[in-house]
Amino acid sequence: ITGPLAIGSSDGVDWLDASACDFRFYDRALSSSEVQTLYEWGSGDYTDQSLHDGTDSGAVSRYTFDGDVRTDSWGSNTLTDNTSSGTTTDAVRGVAKKFEGTDDENLNAEESIINSETSITISTWVKFNDLSSDNAIISQKGDKNTFTLWWLDATMNLRFRVKESSGDTPEVTTSKIREGVWYN
Repeated sequence: ITGPLAIGSSDGVDWLDASACDFRFYDRALSSSEVQTLYEWGSGDYTDQSLHDGTDSGAVSRYTFDGDVRTDSWGSNTLTDNTSSGTTTDAVRGVAKKFEGTDDENLNAEESIINSETSITISTWVKFNDLSSDNAIISQKGDKNTFTLWWLDATMNLRFRVKESSGDTPEVTTSKIREGVWYN
């Protein structure tokens, strides 16, 4: 998937009304034990630092939102901040970026962050403020494939969808989620 990335919207719609922290991008699929490690790290119970310090072979970009929200602490993929909502210390770890669910409230990368035709992993923590409308957490449009991770109010589920150039749209759906709770 190659193309510009948006955090907080999908193609200029479905604006995110939530707080989000610790966005991570890997150009490989993490194992189930590595995913568990990321989850435990968010809860404060961790030992393996390789997934956190950028030394992992698949680490591409990480946005912690501590300090300058545009800064990539693993690479050089600086974001454009189109938000005015600031940050909050009400976060799983460190600082979270606030999104108010209004037009033009997102973070953008003009260049592609994920350039993988095979496997990728995206990890973040999100706490929704309002689930009465669709909320796009992250999306990337490409010349061949696109992906979107979003909350759909019509189905009351969190979904990850990849639209392939072949027209196929594989989708993963989670269970029901609630407002005011951190999810990874």
